[in-house]
Amino acid sequence: MHRCHASGATARLRLPRLGGPDAPSAHGPCPTRRSIVADNALPAEVRQLIARHLATMEQVDVLLLLARSPEQWRSGEEIRTALRIDESGVAARTFDELRAAGLIEADGSDPVRYRYAPSSARDSSAVELLALAYNERPVTLVRAIYARPTPAQSFADAFRLRKKADE
Repeated sequence: MHRCHASGATARLRLPRLGGPDAPSAHGPCPTRRSIVADNALPAEVRQLIARHLATMEQVDVLLLLARSPEQWRSGEEIRTALRIDESGVAARTFDELRAAGLIEADGSDPVRYRYAPSSARDSSAVELLALAYNERPVTLVRAIYARPTPAQSFADAFRLRKKADE
């Protein structure tokens, strides 16, 4: 069940019928919450965000933790504790990659603190959709993250011999 934050109404989400279109919720859509439940795939914005910036679920977890409270600065240790990330080196690399992608920023304090700071409205919108996918389509999201080609695979694919169209 989903409680709409605007009206307080409760809606039951129905599973899609086999061979038919997705059934609407019992009380209609929530006016303040976008949903991707009916989609068979992730929205294009999320797929693009993954292709450009997100290679691991750890990056997704860190990004979404910081996006939940964008005004709040968090230390690396606070983030690691909240997400139960064991290795500080892995976490530091994740923070650096998200910062380089323009999704979070770091202050100059010691220890360094981080907060959500997307560099564009497009990235901000994509992260909102990413949060919905994380909650509503977690398996689809995990598959998309780990099906992403690695840089080595992309490089190798560039040298694959392909048949000509007329052969």
